[in-house]
Amino acid sequence: HRCYFAFAGEPDPVIRSLIEEAGGTVANELSRPYNFGESGIVGTLKRTLQLRSFIKNNGIDLVHILFYCLTNSYLIGAYCSAVKIVFTDQTSSGVPLRGLVKQLISKFTHAFLTNRITRYVAASNFVQSRMEISHHVSAPQSVTIYNAVNLDRFVPSDKLDVR
Repeated sequence: HRCYFAFAGEPDPVIRSLIEEAGGTVANELSRPYNFGESGIVGTLKRTLQLRSFIKNNGIDLVHILFYCLTNSYLIGAYCSAVKIVFTDQTSSGVPLRGLVKQLISKFTHAFLTNRITRYVAASNFVQSRMEISHHVSAPQSVTIYNAVNLDRFVPSDKLDVR
């Protein structure tokens, strides 16, 4: 497998180094700060085509969305391609309060996205419940995978030192 990583901006050098040491590739052409001069429909179209062609040119068959909002316009390029998409949500915020119009727009948008997302991954049962409400995700389409923590890293060798 070849793994490409795209960031909202230039990744920290330590992160870049860890990715490259593990055999991954930072997609430099996709990892750049948002240019406010490219906002609006022209910027969205440009980013959509750039991501879609990157996916096609590199033979990518799976896109994993993490730390991006599902409705981020940058992701339209993935939604318009034939790839499988996995979305991981680790956000523990509550369900946003929306008026009737925003609720209808949300349902319409997420109905489209639900057809494009292969699997939704939640970091907790709370996040999974929130996704079902705010993203209109059905339970069979989502799974909870808890974040793993190596507790041995947090157990002091000498308890007197901690005091």
